[in-house]
Amino acid sequence: MGINKSFRDGLFFLICFFLLFNNIPLSIQITAFVGPFGSKLVCFPLIIGLIYSLVMHYRYKNVFVSINAFKKFLYFLFGVSFLSLVTGLWVFPYYDLILKGPPEQMGKFLTLLKFSGRYTDYLSDKQLLSFWMIVKPIRGLFLNTIFSFGTAYLIYCWYHDDWKRALNIITKAALCSIGVIFAYCIVEVNYLAGSQWATKVLETINPYIHEVRTDGKWCLLYCGRGSYVRYLQSHLISVCTAHFAFRSFGCKS
Repeated sequence: MGINKSFRDGLFFLICFFLLFNNIPLSIQITAFVGPFGSKLVCFPLIIGLIYSLVMHYRYKNVFVSINAFKKFLYFLFGVSFLSLVTGLWVFPYYDLILKGPPEQMGKFLTLLKFSGRYTDYLSDKQLLSFWMIVKPIRGLFLNTIFSFGTAYLIYCWYHDDWKRALNIITKAALCSIGVIFAYCIVEVNYLAGSQWATKVLETINPYIHEVRTDGKWCLLYCGRGSYVRYLQSHLISVCTAHFAFRSFGCKS
């Protein structure tokens, strides 16, 4: 007994396919819990896969393998990253500039400033900023280690004895991703050419596939139609080339 292989393969396919969506709508982001990875759709199957694997390992003790060997790499990665983080914080010269910057630049630190001003008078703004710039990166470092090295280790545990199956799933997910990108590019090229139906399609689907902002990043629709057509045409050529490359190397979909 152990992991259900069909469920595992389905999760792995979603992990590979969801790499397309790296800036999901704000309403479904979970950055407060998992850091920067919370803005990517791939975090959801990863979390499900991690929890599922932990439960199965607790019950059957046969999911995680080569734990001691991977611990050495984990400790080394975390140690070097932590040392680099501490060094960066020690020599960082722009604390005062951050405090003088616009509120939107401070992000959640602004909320902390308001909270501290209401409930305590013992800490200065600069001391709070120092605390914030220590705690937040350490939290981010911990989460980054889990979602980068931890993900690689989890996938290794799933397919260490069946790597060909993993490669086949990656190929299928890549081909599906190419199909989605190709279809989206066709719609966007028509939008850039002035098509009304393409405009309506993009206005409908874009809020569901990426965050829409008003500061010039991740807009609902791209405004520079004329200068962007050549880029998308070359992008379409790249997608087609990737597709035929997969087929030429004998990857079956």
